[in-house]
Amino acid sequence: MRHRARRSWRQSDSLLVRSLAGSRLTQVALLVLLTCIGLAIAAPWIAPQNPFDPAALDLLDAFTPPGGEGISGHSYWLGADDQGRDVWSAILYGLRMSVLVGGLSVLLSMLIGVTLGVLAGYRGGWLDVLIMRIADVQLTFPVLLVALLIFGIARGVLPSGLGDDVAVYVIIVAIALSDWVQYARTVRGAVMVEKQKDYVAAARMLGRSSPGILFFHVLPNVLAPVLVIGTISLALAIVAESTLSYLGVGLPPTQPSLGTLIRIGQGFLFSGEWWILLFPSLMLLALALSVNLVGDWLRDALDPACTEVPVTDTPKPLLVADALDVIFDTYRGPHQVLHQVSFHIAPGEILGVVGESGAGKSMTGLAVAGLIEAPGRLAHGSVTLEGVRIDTLQGDAIRRLRGRRIGMVFQDPLTSLNPVLTIGQQLTETIRTHLPLSEGGPPNGRLPCWPKSRSRSPSGGSPSIRTSSPAACVSVWPLPWRCVPTPAC
Repeated sequence: MRHRARRSWRQSDSLLVRSLAGSRLTQVALLVLLTCIGLAIAAPWIAPQNPFDPAALDLLDAFTPPGGEGISGHSYWLGADDQGRDVWSAILYGLRMSVLVGGLSVLLSMLIGVTLGVLAGYRGGWLDVLIMRIADVQLTFPVLLVALLIFGIARGVLPSGLGDDVAVYVIIVAIALSDWVQYARTVRGAVMVEKQKDYVAAARMLGRSSPGILFFHVLPNVLAPVLVIGTISLALAIVAESTLSYLGVGLPPTQPSLGTLIRIGQGFLFSGEWWILLFPSLMLLALALSVNLVGDWLRDALDPACTEVPVTDTPKPLLVADALDVIFDTYRGPHQVLHQVSFHIAPGEILGVVGESGAGKSMTGLAVAGLIEAPGRLAHGSVTLEGVRIDTLQGDAIRRLRGRRIGMVFQDPLTSLNPVLTIGQQLTETIRTHLPLSEGGPPNGRLPCWPKSRSRSPSGGSPSIRTSSPAACVSVWPLPWRCVPTPAC
């Protein structure tokens, strides 16, 4: 069951890589996002100055325009504000706080929402009703209003001397508690579907505890939508923090974020010092937009309904059936049962033929394999296998292909299996026919595997229409010998 989850994640990774390779916009957005995160992490080392260290500031450099040089001799790429702080350095430190607050609040809200959603979906009953009713009530209020309420209550309860020291933690908790509902509702729905599946019942039969089933079996299968919501919520959390800081109820001036810088710069917009507002606003816009674009891409890439199949070069088909007509000669005259049936199958491809009983599905397979007996006949058309026309082959020529390059699995075992032979003898009949083995079995009790060169085409796969070539390795029971891999496998 854990292997099942790992396989699904590997398949998702492959889809993500192909989707990312085909989207230039997403590549640019991801590059911008990673650049912003990298700048936020490296801010203490790459910033020209610590903008919040009074000893590093020079009031004589206040309002230095972008690209100018202050009286102190320092150059300011993006200008300086009213206190002589380098705007570029302030942006780096503000970006650091915005990313930190946004990321931690998303992780906390994800932890709360996923935990409550898993409990509600798995346990059900009164617990499910209680959690979902609380979620419904919270959804009636805007997220920003809930965050303001929680932030205000926390600042009122805490001692006044601790306000600025714990402001970061308070705003993280406020944003997280205002945004857990979407995680809970999404996970609850997914868990209610997953818990009905057989692998959960099998885990119960093995004696696994409920927490073990939840966190090792159910949870890994519902994480994909959670990651998508988390990515999109990161932008919302960053914007929510910036909004609170802009309103003056977020981070203090000693720990400013991009929202705080925008609030400070807004006061100088109409006095000519436009750069104090413009550059922090552009950084916030780039960060939020890149996160949203990456989140939208991740949502579409993990949604099968939105996944586009990449267009690739069509490989040369292995099996081609062209305009097949099958006619049965009766005393009333010819009776046509197949008319102009055409298809082609590429290496590794499987073609499914769907139709009601008597529509001609089995007759198509018989026509391809050359097994139509009188009074039926292939009146028109051709069947080509790996570039060789096989519908005209006779005798040993077609017999050497059957069972080795093309085969057919019949529908009814009561009539397709020989009642005077054992199952094991019939399963190994193909191998004994095409390999030099005696009826008593191979020496040393070993049955060599069908070589890959004979069961697979050089192009990479065998065609199949409810037909298949012999398996690469066959395990047979109840024969007195066993199948073991050989170097040919």
